[in-house]
Amino acid sequence: MKVIKGVHIGGRTCLCRSPFIIAAFLFIAVFLLVPLCWGGEKIIKIPIQKQASQPSVKPVEKPGPAVSQPSDKPVAKPQAALPQPPGKPVEKLQAPVPPVQIRHAVTLDFELEMKRVEALIKVNEKNSDAYFNRAWLYEYKGDMQRALQDYSRSIELNKGMKDAFYNRGLVFSGMKKFEEALKDFSEVIRLEPAAADGYCNRGNIHFLMGKLDLALADYNSGLQAAPNDADLLYNRAVAYLAKGDKAAAAEDLKNSARLFHDRTRKEFPELASQPPPQLKKAALDGQIMEFLGYMPEDLRQRVQGFEAARKKVEKAVLELEQKSKQLLGDKFRRQGNALAFPIAGTDPRWAEVFGPKWSEMIRQKPDEPKFFYMACEFGWKEEVQVVQRLQACMENPSYCQESTPQNSAFHLKRMSGVWKLVDAKNPEEWKQVQAMGEGLAGIVEWANKTLSENKGKMADEEMLIGLARGYMQKIMALSGKPKTAEKSN
Repeated sequence: MKVIKGVHIGGRTCLCRSPFIIAAFLFIAVFLLVPLCWGGEKIIKIPIQKQASQPSVKPVEKPGPAVSQPSDKPVAKPQAALPQPPGKPVEKLQAPVPPVQIRHAVTLDFELEMKRVEALIKVNEKNSDAYFNRAWLYEYKGDMQRALQDYSRSIELNKGMKDAFYNRGLVFSGMKKFEEALKDFSEVIRLEPAAADGYCNRGNIHFLMGKLDLALADYNSGLQAAPNDADLLYNRAVAYLAKGDKAAAAEDLKNSARLFHDRTRKEFPELASQPPPQLKKAALDGQIMEFLGYMPEDLRQRVQGFEAARKKVEKAVLELEQKSKQLLGDKFRRQGNALAFPIAGTDPRWAEVFGPKWSEMIRQKPDEPKFFYMACEFGWKEEVQVVQRLQACMENPSYCQESTPQNSAFHLKRMSGVWKLVDAKNPEEWKQVQAMGEGLAGIVEWANKTLSENKGKMADEEMLIGLARGYMQKIMALSGKPKTAEKSN
């Protein structure tokens, strides 16, 4: 999130730094979009395998941090039968072909991360989390034997290490060691009975082994834990198709398409539903609130809080613009998001506002028009790109790409086969930027009141010097509030 504050003087800009923020008087609170592709098969070949647990979720001991968190890490997708869309004959279940090679969507400094993890192990050879992280790094490099060894060591040190069982199960699956994979996914489920991903991947192993009834039982259990998991709906449809139950498969595919499941929409375009027509206009116009229904409840509440602050700022700025026009006449004007107050600038007190070089600037360009600019923009910016990407993705799955810009309030990510808007900031950051908006609205309201109370009681230049001084003090005080938060980030 960025909040930018600045003052422009005669074509120049005086700036100072603060957290979330750049500059001194121009407030721009903006929240931010980027890409990742998934899957490209045109024929249903396999159930969808859930991705591995990542090192970032495992806290590690000092010294050194855990392995840097990667983006979604594609996992091996072992291929099996080729079920066909409803209405077409189902081919006989065939022997699985080798899984595709694991490819990672991110790059990292493998040597650096490995040194960090091995330093942790050197300090404490019983650090289960460190072995987990090193296993993931080996897996990242494709060294599956060493990955297995370290996942096993992590489990040996911590029998409750669910993520290590889960990731080791995925490695066993990729190596076609299905019995070992079954044991690991079963242990995941024992440790977490509502582990939908565990049921999904154990169901996939049963499917690959030709045990369709057991696969269906696992998919059913997974859907009990996560009823709207579109991957599970798709996988159960694949199993139903393999059994010849086209009606049940069609129902699951219809439900997964209703959730905008990307693979279902690609392989069964006749089932793909289109987003509401008004959503495209909302995306083009940057109407973030039209996308509340595509956000989880906690994110929805935070977005609504920010929007309330944005509207408050917008209302205060409009009222100040109207009051300034009334009091200052045609000399005052609005330029984009900036309110331009014309000043003579010759009073030496302006140097207290604009700095010691102000008098020299006046002497060098005595005839240049001079303005005190109060530029106030507090709203959505990069988020507009995010919802535009979501809308395009919903309209055409080939446009689906992950969007995770650094400063965005929310991101677009693929979760359970569905592209969703997910929170990109922690609750404290949301509170701080909303408080910033409330504070900015208060400052603009104060400026309006100051002009109303002093017009006619003093010369315009005197009044504007007082306005600029007070405005600077209030802006600087507001800017200082989130400094500790920037350190914590």
